[in-house]
Amino acid sequence: MRGDWKMGLVGAVGALALLGAACFGDGPTAGELGRVHLAWDEGALCLLGCDADEPIAARAIGVLKVTNTADLPPFTVESSDESVAAFTLLSDEWRIKVESFVQGRADLVFRELDGALIDRFPLDVRDIHSITPRREDLYEEELTLVVGAELTVHLDLRDKGGQLLKGTGGVDYDLTGGIDEDCLTLGEAIAQMLLSPLFSTVEESVRIDAEELGAGAIEVTSPIGTKLTIPIAVVEPTAVTRVDLSTNILTLEVGDNVTVLAEFWAGDEPLHGAACEWTLDSPDGKVSIDAEGTNSVTVIATAPATASVTCDAGGVSQSRSLTFH
Repeated sequence: MRGDWKMGLVGAVGALALLGAACFGDGPTAGELGRVHLAWDEGALCLLGCDADEPIAARAIGVLKVTNTADLPPFTVESSDESVAAFTLLSDEWRIKVESFVQGRADLVFRELDGALIDRFPLDVRDIHSITPRREDLYEEELTLVVGAELTVHLDLRDKGGQLLKGTGGVDYDLTGGIDEDCLTLGEAIAQMLLSPLFSTVEESVRIDAEELGAGAIEVTSPIGTKLTIPIAVVEPTAVTRVDLSTNILTLEVGDNVTVLAEFWAGDEPLHGAACEWTLDSPDGKVSIDAEGTNSVTVIATAPATASVTCDAGGVSQSRSLTFH
């Protein structure tokens, strides 16, 4: 199945907030004739300019952007081999939808409106031989979420030689172990990607919406049969056994916005989606809460002081003392 599930799963592009690794490439890649400069469109993650050198996974969709449209005449795009990949110029006239099909190579050909050649760019399409979660700290034995949680898991797809592949939609998602499926389409997520340049991504991810208690697995499969199995458990909020608190800075100064971050555990497993009820103990009133969320709170001091921040989650309480200098 390709798609989203309410407990399920959304084969979706990653949202800006999580986004895996940002792209800090060497800048746009020139076509063979040097006239057109291209980069994979990674939205806000690629404001500094990414390149277009990486191949795309077979049976995936991505977006390339032309970074020097001001230097070019109006143009059309076409594929030298539509059995390998197809190219469509989007309505903004500087982004190009890439739809790959099978392993091979196809040239993205740019032409003036009268048919004259402007440039061509070779695109490699590769089969997926490896699927791994990008974050190694997501789980030990099984991915564990509190009921009601949402989590986006970013996946690294690689070819036979270990090269990271671009594109989203190049794998299928299935649920096993009796988890209910309420399917939505991956196509809707891709359409949103194509319409929203700021939130574009060309890397595979899946969003899990944990709406019911249960256990099972997510099976991720490439067109050639490469598999990743992610065991998953959805638990009650009371499954919290430990809360770890840390701060975003080590030396606390008056006037600093200090954020206290909470990490949750259920036994030896990281617990995703748990929520803190925050309290602040500031005896002299010099420390106050500036902002708070489910797993973080930001405090600020108006003068040297000591205060204590406490997170209560699932019946477990943890405090951290803060001393501002």
